[in-house]
Amino acid sequence: MVFGFGTPNVQKMSEKLDIKGLIKALGYEKDSDVRREAAKALGKIGDSRAVEPLINALNDSDSDVRREAAKALGKIGDSRSVEPLINALNDYESRVRLWAATSLSKIGKPAFEPLIKALNDSNNEVRCAAAKALGEIGDSRAVETLTKALDDTCVDVGTSAKEALHKMSINRGCCMV
Repeated sequence: MVFGFGTPNVQKMSEKLDIKGLIKALGYEKDSDVRREAAKALGKIGDSRAVEPLINALNDSDSDVRREAAKALGKIGDSRSVEPLINALNDYESRVRLWAATSLSKIGKPAFEPLIKALNDSNNEVRCAAAKALGEIGDSRAVETLTKALDDTCVDVGTSAKEALHKMSINRGCCMV
């Protein structure tokens, strides 16, 4: 993507709510910091016109850009981002997987099975995020898997599973834990 007068000023575009400019900055090949900040700004603004460009940014060569794109998609909450975020659960960078799981919790039930699978991720933080996301979604099919996660080798994962089960029980008006 070519900009006529040097590096895009993401902060200025963000202040002006310049969605088109921020989307253009998201494709600025010369500087991953510009792309990352553009993704962050688009998430804060929350305009659905940014969904497709942010989905494309999930394939950026820079993991920080991918992470911010996943965060932004969660903030926007558009159902078009479910499949791309599910695919991001397989990213080699754990912070991208973590934010994909977190963002999927905001979009809902279509992400149930991939989040169950993410409870077996090699990274503790990803497993924690998956447990929290399942608690947010509140699908009772997660109870058995979350119950097993109570005994995870990482105490934080067990705590996240317990909190998820507790949240689900409160939302259902019963006692699961």
